[in-house]
Amino acid sequence: MKILFDTRLIAIILSFLCATISSFVSLILKKYSGYGALNANLIRLTATSIFFIILSIPYIASPNVFIEVFPVLAWLIIAIIVGLAIGDTLYIKSLQYIEISRATAIASIYPLFIGFWGYFAGEDITIYRLTGIFMIIISIWLSTNFSFRKIPEKGVVYALATAIAWSIGIILVRLYIDDLNIIVANALRYPFVIPFMLIKYFLDKGDKNRIFNVSRRALGMLILSGGLTVVSNIMLVYSLQIAEASLVSPIVATQPIQTSILAYILMREKISLRVVISIILLTFGTIVLL
Repeated sequence: MKILFDTRLIAIILSFLCATISSFVSLILKKYSGYGALNANLIRLTATSIFFIILSIPYIASPNVFIEVFPVLAWLIIAIIVGLAIGDTLYIKSLQYIEISRATAIASIYPLFIGFWGYFAGEDITIYRLTGIFMIIISIWLSTNFSFRKIPEKGVVYALATAIAWSIGIILVRLYIDDLNIIVANALRYPFVIPFMLIKYFLDKGDKNRIFNVSRRALGMLILSGGLTVVSNIMLVYSLQIAEASLVSPIVATQPIQTSILAYILMREKISLRVVISIILLTFGTIVLL
């Protein structure tokens, strides 16, 4: 009994730290989004890929761990391109136009879309899920200032697109990651993001030149954000391995709250009562939905 309690406690701590670290990553991306969403994400994901490759080196002695990933590698690559290469770039783009508390609140509605895709996949819609969906829809209305009388802000559109991309990426990972070694799986799939990002980089006409003007401090912080992404990813997967998702997911869902608090403390960002209510509804709606 004591071992079970200790395991659950470890999962709670890791889940909370995962949400906190992800919040710090959001703050870094907000601060340096001025260098261009594509550039910032390219630097961060390149760093993340390198870190995962380094961490996978000890597993070379166990080739079976790598072989297990190959049958589903194509799907995992698609997941990371949609979820991180496209989704995270859209998220950073939204940070260029609206406050981080609003962008995070809107982008974090991805569980709503996961539930939507799940319905078409044959999953049952329970009263609890309907309640969660309703709370998230109200949250969307509050955080986006939605009105049929006006065109939504660019940042809002980018944040909503982020939520859709994240939901697709997460669904694909859930379907195919199973019991694979997360470090090895990410070491094999992350490098495929780089060519995709480089193609987008050379096709992009807006922010291309800004990458040459990235300061050493900005470069260091974006690389740090890549390292923090690795840490939060490992913490999340490990916590899901030692505890049930019903315990871990609600704690991770507190990220928008933590991001808003940190943005207020560290960046002096004003948070309206409308956004605060939206974040609370989003958090509880996500907990009910998951």
